Amino acid sequence: MEATFLACLFLLLPCGWSQVQLHYALLTASGSGGFSSSGGVVPAIELAQEMVNRNSTLLSNYTLTHTGVLDTKCDRTRSLELFLDTISLPSPTVLGLVGCGCSVASAPVAEIVGHFNIPQISYISMFSEASDRTRFSNFFRTIPSDGGFGPAIVSLLQLFNWERIAVFTQRDGVFNEAWQRFSRNFKQANITLKNRMISPRKTMRSVNSTNFFFEDENFRVFFLNVNSKLARQILCQALERDLTAPRYVWITYGWYQEGWWREGTNSVCSNNQLAGIVERGLALQLFPQSRHPEAMTDTGLTPRQFNTLYHERLKTLEGNDNVNFTFGASLAYDAVWTLAFALNKVSELIASHSKGEVFSLTGCNESGRGLVALENFTYQNQQMGCVIRWAVEQTHFVGVSGSVDFDDMGSRMQSGARLLQYRASDTNTLRLVLVAETTVSGDSLSNFSYVINETNTSVFLGGVLSDGRRYTQERTFSLELVVVYYSLAALGLVLCAVCLVFNCTQRNKKVVRLTSPVLNYLILAGISIIYISIFFRLMPSTEYSVNAARCSVNIVLTNLGYCMAFGTLLAKMGRVYYIFHNPTTSKKTLKD
Repeated sequence: MEATFLACLFLLLPCGWSQVQLHYALLTASGSGGFSSSGGVVPAIELAQEMVNRNSTLLSNYTLTHTGVLDTKCDRTRSLELFLDTISLPSPTVLGLVGCGCSVASAPVAEIVGHFNIPQISYISMFSEASDRTRFSNFFRTIPSDGGFGPAIVSLLQLFNWERIAVFTQRDGVFNEAWQRFSRNFKQANITLKNRMISPRKTMRSVNSTNFFFEDENFRVFFLNVNSKLARQILCQALERDLTAPRYVWITYGWYQEGWWREGTNSVCSNNQLAGIVERGLALQLFPQSRHPEAMTDTGLTPRQFNTLYHERLKTLEGNDNVNFTFGASLAYDAVWTLAFALNKVSELIASHSKGEVFSLTGCNESGRGLVALENFTYQNQQMGCVIRWAVEQTHFVGVSGSVDFDDMGSRMQSGARLLQYRASDTNTLRLVLVAETTVSGDSLSNFSYVINETNTSVFLGGVLSDGRRYTQERTFSLELVVVYYSLAALGLVLCAVCLVFNCTQRNKKVVRLTSPVLNYLILAGISIIYISIFFRLMPSTEYSVNAARCSVNIVLTNLGYCMAFGTLLAKMGRVYYIFHNPTTSKKTLKD
């Protein structure tokens, strides 16, 4: 045994027999509804756990491990049951919770986790209501709050000079609350907005209804404030109505997992058809400010090294329906490190207290009564719960997803927004490509800026599409110029009238008869119509219907008069040509 101990010290590796295990609960979501899949984040969490346990300066004499992967399937009831089952077990006692995947599953657990004096660290739950510390006192997240989505969408609309958007909102608590925030941001920015509430259980019936896509109002820009399952059904109906690019654009959330349009079965649209309407669509993603891929982090890996190791582990799980790449992988990795750093801070504080050192923590008992070793923690120990919560609040480190620190509401700071586009790769599969990014702080509005090699023409191949609004073109005329034109047109009509009288009274004279009086009538009628069209061309009006009628009448009169006048002249020229180029000497009698 002594030899084993010395060997462990020599290799600087943790020895299993001397290490005390610290447990945390791990609740994920299976991707039902389009959230990050269990298989997608578990490799990142396992990697973080291994890296933490390899770090000899972190949680010495302890090994951090989860109690098992529990799948909430993004269901609030199931999430509560799994959490309470974990807490009710006599052993092991968990010191924290990482999860519970989607916002729907996280919300109910986040409200009660504080009663058990443990922190909950989420890597994907973005619902802004969690910022209420009176309800969610022990909830933290390594992803920014979705409160930035509203300003991000407004910034996106301003980037493309769009002033109208139609939103489809799922009739669910999380999406309803997001819609309320969107409406405030859109109203502030003077954006014309239409919203369609959809019940997941009545999707097909509502989507098939008349004017579901606001066809009567000619909307061209749509945002899907729904989960991916509902998004697939909406896009399928949109495909049948030919609401596709480049005349229409669809915007989705960027947290949909990879290949979300291929999930499940749809009796109407195939996966290839859905991919066709998704292609060239846009996706919005809130994400911490990223670091250089080669910059070393406090977790022992660079972002590039993490991505390499993560994808290697992901490949070993191929074939599992629950395994897909998720953008939340780096956030989940940093969530485990957040818990590890916090527990390490608590461990150091307990060690200092045992030596007689006095500490003062905001909101906690200054006497330090109730402090016990981490392995002796119980859910009833409020002092330990307060210290652990304080340690998470004070945690600050550089992770693979960027700088990790929390604001007073437990949300990730230094957030930004990314604009991505679905594009076909060389292998003919769709992938998300970053085209623009911005910084979003609270409810402040900031502007997107294109990344290198991206412009309006690269995002929209035929140019930025219209948002469907009617454009009003104002034409102004000089009053003096209008008077001159009207006077000349009136003088021309008078001249035509004089010529008409002359043609009628003198038509029997030989000279007039040779000019074909009947054809003269047609020429005078055509010229008169052209003169009359001038009055319609310059008619002033601010009414849309009047201007539309005026333009139509002007076009008809101008073309009719031109054809009558010059068509008749060409006919007379043709007859002259015939007379002078007729090879016979026979005479033709003029009958007109």
